[in-house]
Amino acid sequence: MKVILDRDELQRVLARMQGVVEKRSTYPILSHILLTTKENEISIEATDLQLGIRETMEAQIAEGGRMCLPAKKFYDIARELPPEQVQIESGDNFWARLRCGSVSLELPGLDPSDFPALPEGGKAAISLPNTQLKDMLEKVIFATSSQESPLNLHGVLFEFLDKGRLRYLRMVATDGHRLALIDSEVKGSSSKEQLILPKRGLAEVRRVLTEDGEVEIYLGENVVKFVDGKRLVSIRLLEGQFPDYKHVLPKDLEKRVIVDRREFLASLKRADILASEKGEGVKFKIESDKMELKAGGGDVGQIVEEVPVQYRGDPISIIFNSRYLIDALTVMESDQVIFELRDQESAGLLRPEGDEDYLYLVMPMKMT
Repeated sequence: MKVILDRDELQRVLARMQGVVEKRSTYPILSHILLTTKENEISIEATDLQLGIRETMEAQIAEGGRMCLPAKKFYDIARELPPEQVQIESGDNFWARLRCGSVSLELPGLDPSDFPALPEGGKAAISLPNTQLKDMLEKVIFATSSQESPLNLHGVLFEFLDKGRLRYLRMVATDGHRLALIDSEVKGSSSKEQLILPKRGLAEVRRVLTEDGEVEIYLGENVVKFVDGKRLVSIRLLEGQFPDYKHVLPKDLEKRVIVDRREFLASLKRADILASEKGEGVKFKIESDKMELKAGGGDVGQIVEEVPVQYRGDPISIIFNSRYLIDALTVMESDQVIFELRDQESAGLLRPEGDEDYLYLVMPMKMT
């Protein structure tokens, strides 16, 4: 194998591989990337067996073949190369020779035939603009659990719905204390009604997608593939069931707050400084046309702030984890948000005003 590559593009591709590569794996091959030549192109791929990424870039092919190189070391070297084209040539015993300008070096590799193949096949089910998919992921992925759970709380539910003649993709995420749900219209159809994808894989999809074009989602038996032009991300599905989220979605909440999103967010960020130091939530007191936020107390100091609101319902006092509300308000884009409540012990429902496709459910903390 002997190829010539653009240094800048090589650096960008190798950077995108780093989130997938296993750096401390008991299987040395998983800390490597696979390079495979095609006609005027070379594909570079990495996998940890649960998540895989493949990207194709233009190349001058003098001699075809495959090569397996250490991912992090190759990337670190590529970042420091001079602004010249990079020549890569295979040597004996899977070693590689690199030349770039006046730089010449050798790297040890592994047998490319030992590299685990990414799953092939699968049927293209749906497609949607890249920006639409990234927006959906941004609005739900933060609500997943950071710990693996037998209930798959570290995953995001993909559910395919029909609304009249339109096809929708619904994403749902929850960590048991909060829940985020978003619906968005897509093209295509799926024979599967529900899939559960791990948070880590979806975070990589969101990270590597471009801002332009459309992404096609291919559904396999145990794998989902996201294809964006010359870039492919393969994610192994989580097994088991996702919690029945529908029965926890509240209906007919009697108390309703309409508030400026930016003002609410800024107030919560101030309150969170003292609330987080004390390890407590923010106390809300809502009545008439004002919402009082109170946090802290004792040695850490205290903050009390009133935020003007439009309110319908009886007065209520309730405590919420300020960080949970900040996370949701940060990804919302509307000028105003609607916050609906029932009582001190029931979940609150937060959503952007004028947007019925996104909602956020958050459980209150116990009153003290």
